[in-house]
Amino acid sequence: MNHQLHNELEYSKRMRNNLILTDVLDDIPTKITQSLSIAIDSYRTGSYYQSKQDRLAKLPNTLEIVSNIIAIVLSSKRQRPIQGLATELGFSLGYHNQLNAVKTGAEILSICHGKLYDIKLSDDGTEIVPKYKLDSDTSDKISVLQYLPPMVQKPNDWISNTDGGWLWERKSIVLGKGTHHNEPQAYDALNLLQSVAWTIDIPTYTNYVNTNEEMDNDQFERVVRDYFGKPFYFVWRYDKRGRSYSSGYDLNVQSNEYGKALLSLFNKIVVTNLDNIKIAIANHAGQDKLTWNERINWFNQQLNLDVSTFDEPILGSKAIQAYLDSKKGIPTGYTMSVDATASGLQIMAALSGCKVTAKACK
Repeated sequence: MNHQLHNELEYSKRMRNNLILTDVLDDIPTKITQSLSIAIDSYRTGSYYQSKQDRLAKLPNTLEIVSNIIAIVLSSKRQRPIQGLATELGFSLGYHNQLNAVKTGAEILSICHGKLYDIKLSDDGTEIVPKYKLDSDTSDKISVLQYLPPMVQKPNDWISNTDGGWLWERKSIVLGKGTHHNEPQAYDALNLLQSVAWTIDIPTYTNYVNTNEEMDNDQFERVVRDYFGKPFYFVWRYDKRGRSYSSGYDLNVQSNEYGKALLSLFNKIVVTNLDNIKIAIANHAGQDKLTWNERINWFNQQLNLDVSTFDEPILGSKAIQAYLDSKKGIPTGYTMSVDATASGLQIMAALSGCKVTAKACK
């Protein structure tokens, strides 16, 4: 199987659903799945006001709805608020509008309760209480399926708001639930970002410890081992304000200090403008409020750079090594952090294609 396709299948929610269904379908009595199907068939064929009729006409087949209910409800062994499950169910059934997704998901969950799960009413709200639990092996596998890692091949170019990035997984070009739309986007900007090859920075991985305490360290090590020494690519998408974000959790361009230092450009080059690296070193040392010329002068006045005093010692060490390599003519994959000036106007210029605004705030 294609390596990239294997990764997407392994980490996606669709694969999560398949794992859950494989685990529990043999244990769930046939009468439960039948009762779910009967309830859904009755729900979708009922007589409603026109706007609801139009909304329900978009539902997929009953078997797909039943499968999604089982997978979503049993994806966690604890009871959870109905709002979150209803939203996830609605989006999984193909509703892009958040209100329609929540309405439809909540209606389906309300008419299907009693066999697979109970609905618990309390002063704090309404919660779904699963009646079945996954075995420990399936639960462990699901823990690694929450985030798609970077791609091991160049992502597909974005050509529409739902067509681009991954080979198999289909997601909106706009991040966030309920934010999808079909208005034109700046596909070329994302496609350019997606063409950049990255690699794991060996000195950072060898000499420093992952400082993200919220991350599953076993999953992190597994992803790093899979990508170690290889080029990989990030899928990029916009948020609703037009800001671009790289996709991924264990590896991500927009991470904490350790996560940023862990990434280097796969295609190394010799940096000839050393002032840029001097500015980056000053930034990591906490001198980022100075003008660029003042940061260069600050660097030139340093007789000894003590990274233990830096605001960002890991990135500072990496920048200093890049500076020393560049002075010797050695190619580096170090990425320099450069300030954005008038970033709001820059984003507006990019989205609107206004060259006058872009030139004014460059």
